[in-house]
Amino acid sequence: MLLNIVEIAKDVFRDKETIIVEDLSDARVKIWYRNKRKFRKIGASDPRPFVMPKFIELDVELAEAIGLYLGDGKTTQNDSQHLDFSSKDSDILHFMVTFFAKRLLVNLSNMTITIRYKCGEKDKILKKWSKLLSIPKDKFKITFQPRNRYETVSIQINSSILKKIFLKIIDVSLKVIRNDQNLRKGFLRGYFAAEGTIGYNSRENYINYVGFAYNPQNEGWLRNYCISCLQKEGICCSFKERSRNRGEIIISGWNNYWNLWRIRMFDRCLRKKNNFFMILASRKFYCILDDCFRESFFTSLKFNQKQIADIIKSYQGNVSRTVKGVHLLTTGQIAKLLPYTTLSLEDFVQKTIAVKIGKAKIKDKYFIRHIFRLALYATLKTHDSLFSQEHIYQK
Repeated sequence: MLLNIVEIAKDVFRDKETIIVEDLSDARVKIWYRNKRKFRKIGASDPRPFVMPKFIELDVELAEAIGLYLGDGKTTQNDSQHLDFSSKDSDILHFMVTFFAKRLLVNLSNMTITIRYKCGEKDKILKKWSKLLSIPKDKFKITFQPRNRYETVSIQINSSILKKIFLKIIDVSLKVIRNDQNLRKGFLRGYFAAEGTIGYNSRENYINYVGFAYNPQNEGWLRNYCISCLQKEGICCSFKERSRNRGEIIISGWNNYWNLWRIRMFDRCLRKKNNFFMILASRKFYCILDDCFRESFFTSLKFNQKQIADIIKSYQGNVSRTVKGVHLLTTGQIAKLLPYTTLSLEDFVQKTIAVKIGKAKIKDKYFIRHIFRLALYATLKTHDSLFSQEHIYQK
């Protein structure tokens, strides 16, 4: 779907005295307006013109950017002059800088980029962020903020024209996004990257919940919108308002977690994606194998039950029950036995009817394949390379 920027601008600035749209080459337009004045020499000054594309496609990238901006961007009406987006994650910041530059034609000269830090050396911090965002060091401002828990970077775009048009783009797009599966997934990814959390109890190695934060005072509509998008993806959730200005959408249970993973909810923020992967790698997934395949697998090992028990760190009695199908092998145990058989990882993926975790029974082959690969990498002790190898996350 193409959004007509000229039509959007005419709607946004319909209360102005004159809207000026100048056609430029390469499908671009220069937009500005004249404010109404009682006397021509008195009144508000006219804004600086801004060059934008004539059309912008409502695609997955735009949906992700909208989700990110609604989470970590400034949407209040009290500042009509700037778009403002902040994050502590370099991959998110890089995505948004690139989005504004390529999709909305924002020049670096229109951006004010500010680093806020609590500790460290200014020069090293500047050098780090300059490299991470591919932006010259002299473009950054840097300020000491003792209350900051983390270093954050804010991108301020100085244009009242773009601010008003972009907020209208968000408004128009949201009406379409909810009913389009790919756009809906993109929006949820962006919003989770900005406001998502994985409630993990490290002491007990347990996921309490996966959630989205929102402000109950002015984001009740956003809560409801997000919940309706999740429900359309078959994800059950509730919400809890913990204080006057802190609410959370709560998602729990592995049937829901694997659905989040299925729609690649964690992909827009590498830090959160890695956290979820590490939790996933530490889980015990029990495999329901095809009966004939299970028998041929144990026959192919050429070991007695005591030797098999030693390899998988179990007991001979348990192995006996596993051979009979009474007990289930975990993906980790299968990964340890894999080098001793001629069967391949893909054989196990295809012959695994489902994997069980808690009360959830998951049959999705895409998920099962990934779980086996995580177990194999864990067994080979190559966690460090796990997240850099994108092929393990593809079908």
